[in-house]
Amino acid sequence: MENIIKSTWAKRISPVLASILLLSFFTIPANAATSITIPVPVNTNTSSLTTLFSNTDPNFIGGFGDSTPVLVIASVTTGTLQLATTTGLTAVTGYQSPVGNSRALEIAFTGTQSDANTALKTLKYMGDSARTGAATLTITSAVSGGAYNTTNGHYYEFKNLSLAWDISRCVAKYVYTTSGSATEIVNTTTLNNETIFTKSTCEPKSGYAKTIRTFNGLAGYLATATTAAENTFITDKAGTAAGWLGGTDQASDQVWKWIDGPEAGQTFWTTGLTRRTTHTIDGYSQFNNWNDGEPNGTGGYEDALQILSGGTGAWNDLTHNSSGTSLPFIIEYGSTIESATTAPAEANRTLTIISAPIAPTISSITAGNTQLTVNFSAPADLGGSAISDYEYSTNNGSTWTSSGTTTSPITITGLTNATAYQIKLRAINTTGTGTASSATSGTPVATVPSAPTITSITPGTGQLSVAFTAPTSSGTSAINDYEYSTNNGSTWTSSGSIISPITITGLTNATTYQVKLRAKNTSGSGNSSAATSATTNAVASGGDSTPTTPTPTPTPTPTTKAKPKPKNIVIDNPVTPDPTANPAPLGPVTINKPTPLLERIIADLSEFLRPVITDVFVTPSPNPSLPIFTDEDALKLITNAGDKKIGNAPSLVLFNNQYQPSKLALLDNESAQVVTVTGGVLNIEARENDKQIALNPQGRVELVQSNSIDARGSGLAPNTEFAVYIFSEPTLLGIGKTNAKGEFFVSFAVKKKIPLGDHTLQVNGLLADGRTSSVSMPVSLIENTGNVLVSENPVTRATNALYFFIAIFAILILILLFGGSRLILAAIRRRNEEEN
Repeated sequence: MENIIKSTWAKRISPVLASILLLSFFTIPANAATSITIPVPVNTNTSSLTTLFSNTDPNFIGGFGDSTPVLVIASVTTGTLQLATTTGLTAVTGYQSPVGNSRALEIAFTGTQSDANTALKTLKYMGDSARTGAATLTITSAVSGGAYNTTNGHYYEFKNLSLAWDISRCVAKYVYTTSGSATEIVNTTTLNNETIFTKSTCEPKSGYAKTIRTFNGLAGYLATATTAAENTFITDKAGTAAGWLGGTDQASDQVWKWIDGPEAGQTFWTTGLTRRTTHTIDGYSQFNNWNDGEPNGTGGYEDALQILSGGTGAWNDLTHNSSGTSLPFIIEYGSTIESATTAPAEANRTLTIISAPIAPTISSITAGNTQLTVNFSAPADLGGSAISDYEYSTNNGSTWTSSGTTTSPITITGLTNATAYQIKLRAINTTGTGTASSATSGTPVATVPSAPTITSITPGTGQLSVAFTAPTSSGTSAINDYEYSTNNGSTWTSSGSIISPITITGLTNATTYQVKLRAKNTSGSGNSSAATSATTNAVASGGDSTPTTPTPTPTPTPTTKAKPKPKNIVIDNPVTPDPTANPAPLGPVTINKPTPLLERIIADLSEFLRPVITDVFVTPSPNPSLPIFTDEDALKLITNAGDKKIGNAPSLVLFNNQYQPSKLALLDNESAQVVTVTGGVLNIEARENDKQIALNPQGRVELVQSNSIDARGSGLAPNTEFAVYIFSEPTLLGIGKTNAKGEFFVSFAVKKKIPLGDHTLQVNGLLADGRTSSVSMPVSLIENTGNVLVSENPVTRATNALYFFIAIFAILILILLFGGSRLILAAIRRRNEEEN
């Protein structure tokens, strides 16, 4: 090969595609690939080089003959490379030089297989502080002699012959010789005069012969530039020279097609299309890079494609025949249409250089009582390996402590209030400790909530109901209780509630009290509200001193009105629950006697306890922006040790009216549990006295009229009320109160006034972070016939029934065998006696 394409090229490589293409051509196998691990961490230091390998590491390349020149290209996605040893190597013109003290994103050289492997083991790498992600090192080797394009696995050769386009096309495909000779004819005058072959057919004339032009087992043809990357590769390797490409519109004016090679016959441009872009033609993506105003078909004869001089890569049209322009041309070796006798031996290695993470960024620090909560964003570059921990420093980096977490925020405890700390963070991955963040100052402080405001007090018999608005500031932590005073602040009592209103009981009728409220958090009790005077109700006329329970006003019979239509609620950006408020998965029941629900009129309930009008049988379509919550995910969150499976029945979970993915699990064929991404939130089971009633064939809890239903749940705000409803027309079954952990375990009776059939059971309450919660599941209401199906495994029922019928059949057989035989003998004796 002579006059190999010359210029500089610093393109990035697509090693995976190159490997796939080249491996399909192998007939001379390369040595088996050996996995090479980079033995030392590589950081982002821009002032020093790190040696990646050692002499004991396996060889990178193989499968080439000892005397075969090998072209080696080493490139890295970020950072720079350098060879410490270049013995026996020759720099390749058109690539960056690997010799001396120079460093490059890509280096190339030729040499024997042995010299190449020796040099590669001295490869050094310097990181780039501006990188993103781990650096990828690619080492590609191929037979030397052509410009090798790792993107498509093709070779390219620049022929510095001055030939017409149609003559160049034949010379690109075939080697012409005098009959009986092996010497290629390269005389441009002889070739252009068409004395050796006929240009229209490329067939040799008498006294001459042709063979397929090949390189490294690939057949040649006039080059095609089918992508912007390939056009850039050809342009860079051709430098400023002009040359022919394999495009023409001879068959149809201004319908340009590739003439030879794998793309032969494909149209890549027609009149009216945009220049220097890509279009879909006949179902294929087709690239063009025409210069402004081209192709113009001047004189009606410009029907051959050339790449312009000057290194721009722009295209032009010229006449194709020998009476027109003569130019050099570019041969591309990559055709498999005309079979070749050999295929390239090639080896390729892609290695990932994993480095330590760069610095995270501290976004804010929230002061608390003897603690600081550090909010941060993860490093933009993880170094190619997942973060396993974050360390923090409270003294500007002098000492470091593991946080034990990989997510924001990090809470640093055990600090001294009113003391300033210089906080830094750094990430750790499998390589090691990353760069530290900038220092951010934080000072722990214990602050209590500001004062709430009493808005109204409603007197009752022996009690006062105090409505209020929350403090404008909760202090350094969330409010966990409200305290009240009835004597202007002299003494205080915990209300056990964090929502308005608070009911103060045990008071004396017809007595005036000076009521104050104050909020509490982990730092202590906050400022109190202003005192508000209120007087309890007087004793009813004619009564004694014992307070009487007022008769509740009966619920008025509602007039008939159109039922609100169920809503399909789909929220694009659902609010993710506060991790501190995530419910613990529901475990086995440990309480023997559930707390009964209390009666209450719906109109008296707080807004967050009101029913959410929805239809659980019309579950909203999953939002594609939400993470997928699979059956397997749900089963992993269920702590029940018995039989558990995900049923076909739907469920619906709303936080602040925002849809949350959920599943309805069936436990031991006796209870149904709603499971969200945070675990179980609601468990329902039906009972007949102390026996559990099995789920129906649709996997729904069967509510028997007048029987008791047990409900259990978690994840609500501590010491707050919740309400239980049954639809279609919302019917309040009662309200209850959660314990100090936000859990509840209650029992309620199924009212006879509720119609039989399928219904939606709904539990509404308040989450620990202040949002409303509504959890719904389907149930079936059946009539109490006195024969309630008690929970039993369906297989056991079927087996017991089979055993029963077998027993009956066996008894009948025994009767026939023993009783029947006696009857037959008695009949025979009687007949004999009659005959005698």
